[in-house]
Amino acid sequence: MAKRIIIINDSNNEITQKIKNIIQREDAYLVNIKGKSESLDVIKELKPDLIFLIIFHSDSKENLVYRFKQQSPNTPIIVCTNGTEDVLALLKQGADDFVMPDTKEAEIIVRIENILNKPPLNAIDEAKGNLIQELGLREFIGKSPQFLGIIEAIPKVAKCDVTVLITGETGTGKELCARAIHYLSKRRRFPFIPVDCGAIPLQLFESELFGHEKGAFTDAKERKVGLIAEAEGGTIFIDEVEILSLRSQVKLLRFLQEKTYRSLGNTKSVKANVRIIAASNKDLREKITRGRFREDLFYRLNIIHLELPPLRERKGDIPLLANYFLRKYACKIGKKVGFSEMALGKLCSYEFPGNIRELENIVQRAMIMSKGDIIQSEDIHIPIIRKSSSLKIFKEAKAEAIRKFEKNYIIQLLRIHHGNITHAAKAAGKERSAFGKLVRKYNIDTTHYKHKRIC
Repeated sequence: MAKRIIIINDSNNEITQKIKNIIQREDAYLVNIKGKSESLDVIKELKPDLIFLIIFHSDSKENLVYRFKQQSPNTPIIVCTNGTEDVLALLKQGADDFVMPDTKEAEIIVRIENILNKPPLNAIDEAKGNLIQELGLREFIGKSPQFLGIIEAIPKVAKCDVTVLITGETGTGKELCARAIHYLSKRRRFPFIPVDCGAIPLQLFESELFGHEKGAFTDAKERKVGLIAEAEGGTIFIDEVEILSLRSQVKLLRFLQEKTYRSLGNTKSVKANVRIIAASNKDLREKITRGRFREDLFYRLNIIHLELPPLRERKGDIPLLANYFLRKYACKIGKKVGFSEMALGKLCSYEFPGNIRELENIVQRAMIMSKGDIIQSEDIHIPIIRKSSSLKIFKEAKAEAIRKFEKNYIIQLLRIHHGNITHAAKAAGKERSAFGKLVRKYNIDTTHYKHKRIC
């Protein structure tokens, strides 16, 4: 059965014709309307499966999406508008998705199909919430000086098309920060693709990033396009970059240097146009000292560095964030509640090792478990963190100190002697074989310390 799609536009323009052509090719029933009052009547009569709203004039946008949603609450609306500054307000009125005049036809078709094939939801549409967050900085909550410093930097960073390294503890909002940079940059009309290194087997990282040809390895039954190709023109966000093997680090470094890559099993290099934003919750300089992360890759990634503060360093933002989460989950949970003064005090006294993500979870639980309209102190369940009451026994502490000394000593010698085991062993006053055993014991890659030109 053909889908009933209504196009509502405020002017005859090229984008209207473009949308009409796309919808007709998709074999959908099409009604083209111009005018608010007529639109409301037709929506009521036809009960469309989708409304495609094309509005470019500011006076046409006032509460228009809201009025259509009031008329037909379950009908999805895609808005085509000519400025990102309008999109947040339109999404808040009830729009389900948006496109720009220069959005590619293939992407418009995908978005239409995704909405038409999507099962109806009674709760808030999660995708809509994601879109609102992806627009930039408007969903960043906080007033602490450390946090405001990051917020002020993001628009400037977005304008500079260079590699960015975002660091901070788990749950501080590194991916949200990366999305803000992307959606405030000139690449915002192209894909933002997150890559979670922790979720990809180390041996498959290159295949995921660069793709592979059929038969490139045992399980390569067919050709696969890599994430870099999928993100063409846009941004790739590499999270937990410190997990990458040294081999994968070399491949990533080469890509950052030359902006070209080869899919596995292919001999032809491909030029890529993507921005890399990397993130880590570890101290990469300490990883470099231990021989686990390449120093040259660190400097390639660290052109611009943003350090996100942990929540315990911005205690004044906890009430703001907690109340934001109350509003965020009010419809989903079906409760409109507030915090008592003691409940907020209890939240502010906690250190939040899981940062904003942990606060969000605690607030959700409190909303569900609270009995009235006010969340009380007893509704706030704070985990009990048990600290060790005694030091390690002498033997364990001594063994750990020796291990750390040995490893750091070996790394320093290899650094001085450029990875030459013979020279490093001689400087240490040890036999080469004995020194080699220590290198293997601590899984140290000597090639990391050899001066090689990557090409």
